[in-house]
Amino acid sequence: PRRVVVVPGGKGLNVARAAAALGGRVTAVALLGGHAGRWIAEKLAAMELDVRVAWADGETRTCTSIREEARTELTELYEPGPQIAPEAWDRFEEMVSEALAEGDVAALTMSGSLAPGAPADGYARICAAAAAAGVPAMVDSSGAPLALALQARPWLVKVNAAEAAGVTAMDTRSERGVLEAADALLGRGARAVIISRGLAGAIMVEPKATWRLPPPPVLGSYGVGSGDALLAGVSVGIALGEHLPDAFARGLAAAAANALIPGAGRLEREDAERLRPGLRPQQLDR
Repeated sequence: PRRVVVVPGGKGLNVARAAAALGGRVTAVALLGGHAGRWIAEKLAAMELDVRVAWADGETRTCTSIREEARTELTELYEPGPQIAPEAWDRFEEMVSEALAEGDVAALTMSGSLAPGAPADGYARICAAAAAAGVPAMVDSSGAPLALALQARPWLVKVNAAEAAGVTAMDTRSERGVLEAADALLGRGARAVIISRGLAGAIMVEPKATWRLPPPPVLGSYGVGSGDALLAGVSVGIALGEHLPDAFARGLAAAAANALIPGAGRLEREDAERLRPGLRPQQLDR
């Protein structure tokens, strides 16, 4: 390799760092373990990010993305995560509840797969806690954790086309299929749905409106973490009091800015602000 970029990642932490880069005030709650976990905590502290850690046994996994100059696709190597003991998850959930109880939370995001040993309804339980605190909960996950979270009626579900297909069993290779999958997710409990489509842009469906965002005018080469940056932008927009379509545009601008820089969840705020005026949601007649 001629260039190596190492970031204190994980999907939730990618969202946290991207939201902070966009000017948001962020608190991250993370399950970490081992030497890698301590390194992540130290790096995030050096970034002056408010991180609250529930420590677990085992070693936090390392994930590697490889970009070859002759290819547009990335090769991604994901280690299995460590087994999480029930008491570690309980500490984590308690810390999330404590953060919600502080009373100044504008939005809560939860991202990625659940670690082995975590309860399958972990995200559903956090969604319920957020609802009880009057905080919009946004979920970016897949499989059983997403299916169970839908039963808790999250405020927003953000998935890519493949994840939407996995939980709805629909063909999402076309825009029509994406719209049908989004409608199905609404029917299962989501109050709004964003489905990202890579270079084809993204779709957002609310109960009474459907929006399309085209791909950004500038396409970067480092797409890993762009979905996390999209969720970060939406959450920052909601915290600023924007209507959901405007926050949706802010999110796609953040995703595009993320793709300009190697390293998931890394972006320059200036890039996102420069790209945002060219991204206007188009309302679809259905």
